[in-house]
Amino acid sequence: MQAVAVVLASFALAATSAAVAASTCRRCDFGGLCRRGQALVQCLPSEGRCRPNGGILGFNSVPPNTPAYWTLFAPARGKRSLRRLAGRLEVWADYTFPRPIVPGLPAECEAADCVCFGTSAVFRGKVRNDRLKGVARYPDGATCEFRGTVSFGLGGARPNAFVCRTPSGDVLSDGPFQLQLIRLSGCRR
Repeated sequence: MQAVAVVLASFALAATSAAVAASTCRRCDFGGLCRRGQALVQCLPSEGRCRPNGGILGFNSVPPNTPAYWTLFAPARGKRSLRRLAGRLEVWADYTFPRPIVPGLPAECEAADCVCFGTSAVFRGKVRNDRLKGVARYPDGATCEFRGTVSFGLGGARPNAFVCRTPSGDVLSDGPFQLQLIRLSGCRR
């Protein structure tokens, strides 16, 4: 029985390897840093030659807004989904007064909790020319739209921005955001 399992596993590995070899892409990881000589320097996905397919992004609103923190968990979705990021967006905030005005957070945060966790949203987005554009939809119908550069910080010449809307479409909050966590996987050209 073990011999059959080994043979089947070998066939599966060979088929997977052949499919990867037939494509023009090799698996890559992009953490916002590229190697130049012996140093790691900040770079964009195109500089790292990585077309994102899934991973984790972490970002937060910045003044004048009270900071809200979002974490995107986007599972890899296969070669046909390159540059698309879809998954779960988590929102949380430090205990602050006033609390951030964004969808998903509870009406009140308890001081004893130190951190306020909110409701998850479904996120759909795309990375094109190193720019992320995506929408998070909350169960109650509220949304947050995000546009930004996939690099650490505020986005440079084209600043990162978000706008959150109520279920009726009224603007709840908007402003800049900064990207603080990049851990994407994808495909190297």
